[in-house]
Amino acid sequence: MTELDAVRRLLSGASTDRTPEDQASADQPPQDQPSQDQLSQDQPPQGTGGGLLFVGDPGSGKTTLLDRAAHLAAGGTAVLQCRGTLAESRLPYSGLHELLWPHTTELHRLPPAGRAALECALGIETGRAERYPVATALFQLLHLLAQDRPVLLLVDDLQWLDSDSCDALLFALRRLHKHPVAAVLTARPGMRHLGDRAGLRQYVLPPLTDAQSREVVAHHLPAADPATVERVLRTARGNPLALVETVRTVAASSSTGPLPVGQAFSHEVRQLSAPAQGMLLLAAAGQHESLEVLLEAAALLDLDVRGLDEAFTAGVLRFDRGRTEFRHPLLQQTVYEEAGPVRRMLTHRALAEVTTAERRTWHRAAVLTDPDDDVAAALQEQAGQCLERGAPHAALQALVRAAELSTEPADRTVRLAKAAHAAWLAGDVRQVRELLSRVDPAVAAPPVRGRMLALHGLTEFFGGSAARAARLAVEAARLLAPTDPEYTCGALHLAVRALWSQGDFAGIAALAQDLPALAGHADLAAELHQRIRLSLDSVPTPASHDDWPRSRLRRPPHDTGLDLGPVPSHHAVSTDTEDLAADAYVHKAGQLRRSGASLAQLPEVLTDLAATEILSGQWGRADAHLRESVQLAREHDLVALQGAGEIGLGWLAALHGAEQDARRHVSTGLRLLSPHPRAFMTALAHTALALLELGLGRPSQALDHWLPVIAEQGPAAHPPTAALVAADVAEAAALAGRVEEVRAFCTAYAAGADRTGPDTGTARATAHRIRALLADDREAALPHLALAVRAEATRTPHRPFNLARAHLLHGECLRRLRRRSQARTALEAARTIFASLGATPWQARAERELAHDRPSSPARLGLTHQEWRISRHAARGHTNKEIAARLHLSPRTVGYHLSNAYAKLAVPDRTQLRHIPALLAPEP
Repeated sequence: MTELDAVRRLLSGASTDRTPEDQASADQPPQDQPSQDQLSQDQPPQGTGGGLLFVGDPGSGKTTLLDRAAHLAAGGTAVLQCRGTLAESRLPYSGLHELLWPHTTELHRLPPAGRAALECALGIETGRAERYPVATALFQLLHLLAQDRPVLLLVDDLQWLDSDSCDALLFALRRLHKHPVAAVLTARPGMRHLGDRAGLRQYVLPPLTDAQSREVVAHHLPAADPATVERVLRTARGNPLALVETVRTVAASSSTGPLPVGQAFSHEVRQLSAPAQGMLLLAAAGQHESLEVLLEAAALLDLDVRGLDEAFTAGVLRFDRGRTEFRHPLLQQTVYEEAGPVRRMLTHRALAEVTTAERRTWHRAAVLTDPDDDVAAALQEQAGQCLERGAPHAALQALVRAAELSTEPADRTVRLAKAAHAAWLAGDVRQVRELLSRVDPAVAAPPVRGRMLALHGLTEFFGGSAARAARLAVEAARLLAPTDPEYTCGALHLAVRALWSQGDFAGIAALAQDLPALAGHADLAAELHQRIRLSLDSVPTPASHDDWPRSRLRRPPHDTGLDLGPVPSHHAVSTDTEDLAADAYVHKAGQLRRSGASLAQLPEVLTDLAATEILSGQWGRADAHLRESVQLAREHDLVALQGAGEIGLGWLAALHGAEQDARRHVSTGLRLLSPHPRAFMTALAHTALALLELGLGRPSQALDHWLPVIAEQGPAAHPPTAALVAADVAEAAALAGRVEEVRAFCTAYAAGADRTGPDTGTARATAHRIRALLADDREAALPHLALAVRAEATRTPHRPFNLARAHLLHGECLRRLRRRSQARTALEAARTIFASLGATPWQARAERELAHDRPSSPARLGLTHQEWRISRHAARGHTNKEIAARLHLSPRTVGYHLSNAYAKLAVPDRTQLRHIPALLAPEP
């Protein structure tokens, strides 16, 4: 299968109405480039789209392949094209402008918000082009166009497309695979990760084989002598464009050595007149400038514009939608690089005189080799405008160039620090680290150094060591305290969160005793003290008894200082405010997406949102948000957030009973976090696996996972997490017959919960479950289980999984007390909730309990349902302890039922059970 075959297959999937003429056209082979082999055989279903990314060196045939794709799609297909260029790679949405400009008449079909976003991005209207609305509007527009007819997107040189257009395009492509929208993109080597982001099928264009190269030469020079053919092959080295472009040059050359590929283009350009060469340099320096701008610049340079006609006639340039375009990017590169620095400088200066303000600054900066404070200041001002328009990538590039052109070390430091902040907003954590490493702390003023340390702390918290993040944040706070109290408070919030995730509660207590002064800002100091207090509290506190989290979540969000967003999800869970937290996370996620900071901070917000959704029973949404979080974190080297997302997915899979998925996700998360383990994440990983084991009927293994979490010391010891799973620990211990191992911990928790007041909220509901599970008999346990059900049923916000588990324990206890009607009501309630959530193993446990009340049948030899099940296990050699674990019973209960079975079956002990065929036969 060839590259062109892959394109045909893609187009056949996107289009359902190809004509015979179209198919005949598609079957014609390309003239200039033979096809390659070894491509995927995948073909999309009819009426759906997909995407291909062809990766290859310059001249490998990428542009030719796109031209052929456009030809194949002719007839009923809307073709949208753009090409990335180095000159416009810093201009926000320049690629989107080229792609959509011919279709601006369709913008009226969009919702008002989407239309406004795209009109700002395309320059039709003034205003801030916020990245997430632009990306969403692009998706909506392509979806609308595809309703009329199939759509084909052709994007050449993706590596040079401006970052804002690239992000919007990949966002849309990820969501259009089920629509009749096909995409063919090309990029140079090293850009394959972009294809991974959009789920594109990727193909590498290898050099032509010797036989294929000879076929191309023979097509263009059928009369070439063998020596000429060999010289062409040595020169081109399998590069298709080099083969085509060098045939005439090599044939006319007297040199016997290899001819560089660029020299073939040089030879072609040198055949043109001086005015034509001057106009070519102007077109190369002003790539994608309008023809009017080029003509005005030519007048300033005293160039004969007839040279432009000569370049068009020679086929070096072509005219497209009001702009000049080189036949191939390598030709443009050759023209620009072979011009001397003085000619390039004069050309850029002329263009700067006549182009737009934004491009003027870049033309001035493009040719400078020495520092220039005026240009640096203009670039810094332009960067501020880019940030206001929601284009952090463009701001980043402007600030980096401004730093390079700065004469004063202090100015350079400030601009590098601002560039690092822009890189953070753009989600480029690697660039943040690289820029911070270039800053000289010795020349940075304390406020600048403090902000740099805080930013460094953020990168560590999200992608590295939490302990190092805490140290950096505390140092930043001490530097910022005299001049910037709000940023100081944000840095200290970061320190508290980092220490909490590390399990360093002594460090949090020490920080509380030695806080930098926040004089005159009592509100900031009070909030900081509240966060510290809540972080040190090991027992969850009902919101009715602790109003700070609720008031904090109800407060309007703000963007001043180093704002880390709403209360973290673990605080919201422990204070029964996850409903308010979920609203805050949704608002924060939208804010981040609109502001352009989504790639850096969005993964954590999505993970927090997923935690609240798991509690509220929205498991499908939680899964989607966790997967998006992991994807974003993976793309941008946010290792800690990626690990947290993987563990969250493991937790969700454990609740569903998907054992392999749960273990895989947890293992991946722990591996990612292994260079810098965090006690909180390790505790969550153990909890996910423990819930898996408990749900699958292996309580002893579940307890083994939880013991490190409730320990006083160790890599997984984390008191707040231990408090949240205290009832689960008690349940696993009771089912495994190992209550004494956890009695002290569970009793201490219940005693602490008594101090929280009313019989509502997480703490009291958990305490009731613990007391029931540790009770000496079922009669003593029953009142506590009833109270636990009432607490879960009346609590706000609602946690359906917790309520179902309370019903399950209550029903199991009632059934064993032979209160069958009440038991069935409780168990039916549990089964219904578990089924609605998709908690398969827990639903099965409820159904097994419901099945226990079925009357005995002759096939069961007169045994009750429970005696029958236990006897079958015993006949297969299982011990009482193993049977108890499988059936969620205590070993003592198993022994009781076995004794009754022995009497009914007239056997002395379990060894005789294996001789009863009915007990060994498959279940009917």
